[in-house]
Amino acid sequence: MTTTTIAGGQDSAETRRLWRRAAGYSSCLFVLTHALAGAYLVSGGSWRRPDSLLAANLIMLLPGLLAIAMVRWVFHEPVRRTLGLSFSLNRWSALAFVLPLLLSGATLLVGLALPGTTFSPELAGLSERFNLQPSQLEQMVPRLGHLPLAWTVVAQGIVLGPTLCTLTGLAEELGWRGLLFHHLTSLGFWRRSWAIGLIWGAWHVPLVFEGYGYPNHPLLGALLLVAFTLLASPLYVFLRARSGSVLTAGICHGAFGGSILLSFAPIAGGSELTTGLIALPGLLVMAVVNVVLFFAVRANGSPRAD
Repeated sequence: MTTTTIAGGQDSAETRRLWRRAAGYSSCLFVLTHALAGAYLVSGGSWRRPDSLLAANLIMLLPGLLAIAMVRWVFHEPVRRTLGLSFSLNRWSALAFVLPLLLSGATLLVGLALPGTTFSPELAGLSERFNLQPSQLEQMVPRLGHLPLAWTVVAQGIVLGPTLCTLTGLAEELGWRGLLFHHLTSLGFWRRSWAIGLIWGAWHVPLVFEGYGYPNHPLLGALLLVAFTLLASPLYVFLRARSGSVLTAGICHGAFGGSILLSFAPIAGGSELTTGLIALPGLLVMAVVNVVLFFAVRANGSPRAD
């Protein structure tokens, strides 16, 4: 009994230590991110312009950079093992690339099923979202020969998803499904997924209130974004755990990022709340994914914890 009690106490102490580290990382990340975002806005930047995508992508590097720095110099732990960084690929890596493309396509179909929307092969949804002139649109989405611009969006998702977008996605995932995944192991699959999803979403909320993503509906947009991260996180955690590598989560993140235009750009009508992946159609699609995950986890057991 005494030995069991001591072991249980040691486990509890270790769990609390890991939780404190997760909280410390999250707090530092929030402060650093929004200090830099504030500096960008004060210097004349705006989240309402297409060129803000560059600033946003640079900010998205912070979770990974801070995770590496804190694991190496604050926690004094091995970086690759703690963050789950392995560059080996497997079938879960392939699924992490293909599935987001399919889900973005499904989101497009759900958006087109809503009243007041029509299919636009020339990407009226993108023009409306950013108030783009035709020349600006073709600079942002170059035309492939004589094909409608919608085909460029599909090609971008296929090409950029596993390449450039995976690099930026991995930089962010080193924090979420790297450091936090490791330090919140004791919560189990679903609670760990939701805890990471809540932190992931809350990290974006100040950016939304500053005009990022939902310039016309910041409050509702923030709620939608947090709802999306809560629903998307179990998929990321499942792929991360099954593959044994945070790289798979980075591929998934990159594939979603590379194909996100597909979910709303070819839709004329609707709004930033009713078209797109991080909007009502995307929430419906991700809710279905969670139902599938529920039965998969129940049938096969929770993915391994480390």
